[in-house]
Amino acid sequence: MLIELDNEAHLPEAIERLRRVSGISSFAVVRTVERDLDALCHAAWEEVAPEKFSSFAVRAKRSDKSFPENVLTIERTVGRYLVEKLRAAGRAVRVDLNHPELTCRIEIPPGPALVYARRIPGPGGLPPSTGGRMVCLLSGGFDSAVAAWKMMKRGAHMSFVHFYGGGARPGESSVHVARELVRTLTPWQFTSKLFLVPFEEIQREVVRYAPETYRLLLYRRLMLRIAEQLARRDHALAIV
Repeated sequence: MLIELDNEAHLPEAIERLRRVSGISSFAVVRTVERDLDALCHAAWEEVAPEKFSSFAVRAKRSDKSFPENVLTIERTVGRYLVEKLRAAGRAVRVDLNHPELTCRIEIPPGPALVYARRIPGPGGLPPSTGGRMVCLLSGGFDSAVAAWKMMKRGAHMSFVHFYGGGARPGESSVHVARELVRTLTPWQFTSKLFLVPFEEIQREVVRYAPETYRLLLYRRLMLRIAEQLARRDHALAIV
């Protein structure tokens, strides 16, 4: 997939967004050049010149077989050009085809040729929202947030349910923590729903009628029952 930016100023923002898109193993910022060896050599030099490395390799891929030069010729020609330019610049580098510190990659698809020297790792996993909707019981800790993030990487689109009490003092409610967690997780799936459920009155009723040894179990059961209703309303497939 090739994404073209109208304004290079948007490049840093685009890179940061792509870093958080599940399903992307890696991506690169590429130069598009004319389909001839001289243009490929000059573009390759512009890519590798700013980088720091002691060994390199050139790897070419020719999906458009109408390009007259084969892969081996491209790699040898560009590699020889880079060695000459690097040595002329006083840089002690060597060619290492097995374990290079830097790999200059050249792709010849239909249309302009592509040249790049750095691959940026993505998060991997499955594309967002391909695994259906799920609901996450979001506490104020990190365990539930990590569980939600792991399911996002497997393609699930998460909605969040947070149960909150009144807090010992004004301002101590966990709502702001839940909102901040959802705000942090949302870039991984672009949009999110957060259901905030006041739980203090339910807790009071449980304390009033249930023995102390059963209260925690009842709290969790009631939370799950409420989450089930929200999951049905949201057409969710599972609760995390």
